[in-house]
Amino acid sequence: MWAGLGCLLLVGCGAELQTATRTYDRAVDLGARALVLNTPGGTVDLVGGPTTQVSLAMRLEARGRNQRDAQRVLAATTLDEAQDSALYQFVVTAPRDELIQAEVSGTIPRSAPLFMQVQEGAVTLHEVAGSVTLEQARTVALSVAAEGPSSTIQMAVTEVATVHLDPPAPGETPWRLERCDAEPGTLTALLVRAGRQLEVYLEGPPQSRLGVQGAPGPPCGAVIASAGS
Repeated sequence: MWAGLGCLLLVGCGAELQTATRTYDRAVDLGARALVLNTPGGTVDLVGGPTTQVSLAMRLEARGRNQRDAQRVLAATTLDEAQDSALYQFVVTAPRDELIQAEVSGTIPRSAPLFMQVQEGAVTLHEVAGSVTLEQARTVALSVAAEGPSSTIQMAVTEVATVHLDPPAPGETPWRLERCDAEPGTLTALLVRAGRQLEVYLEGPPQSRLGVQGAPGPPCGAVIASAGS
């Protein structure tokens, strides 16, 4: 992706982009609040556990025609934090989203609600049991905790979304895709395993597609157009 951006936006085709990086470490007591994470793009890899703490490591990488340009983009990029009684937010803001990638990893409370916007990115969630709302992420790799409430994932995408379910451990019951229903503007997949349910809602323009890998069952299709569109 970076090579194409460099050719179109920054330098002539064949020129090599320069990079500048900065890292952050954050630890927050989330309590019963929801976690909000917005980044221009990149990857997110989070592990749920029996804790109220959020511990994140973030690496920002900026690119430019030369080292000075890359440093200038990085200097203008901020990590903002805000909180209230319901939410704790981490928001990465860049002068041009296509010039910044964020790699985020860490641990979170297992049942905490998550709201994430990851432009063009991939999200990996391990041992989660709360609701997850994703915007823009193209793929999500997911392992749902054996304990805790049934989970719901809501995704708003522009083209294709793929959910990768972790294979079951020896002796565990695998997920099964029970049904996949297309309605105007949405696509809903229901997965079941040993009495637990995982619902995936996809919202997007017509022909946005949802793929579920790691669960046998009927195939999912594409979002259909709303009436009159």
